[in-house]
Amino acid sequence: MVFIWNRSTRKGKLYLDGAEAGEEPSEYNGEDIDLNLTNHTTYELGYKKDTKEVFNGFLRDLAIFFRPLTRGEVFTLYRKFFIF
Repeated sequence: MVFIWNRSTRKGKLYLDGAEAGEEPSEYNGEDIDLNLTNHTTYELGYKKDTKEVFNGFLRDLAIFFRPLTRGEVFTLYRKFFIF
């Protein structure tokens, strides 16, 4: 699964098994949050500011990119790690 957030269009796009599975605009109108480039090894992810809901679960093989990936880049990542 890959989720791409495009800050400029305020849309999220979901990919499953390398294929696009859906796109949804955000209704959140608050401040943008930046991940600062620091030597921190822990970041807080999964907090929904408008409803105060939190993600309760596990993430494995998490990667964060500082730009939206293209459809081709998502498929390349999928092929590299999941097609044998």
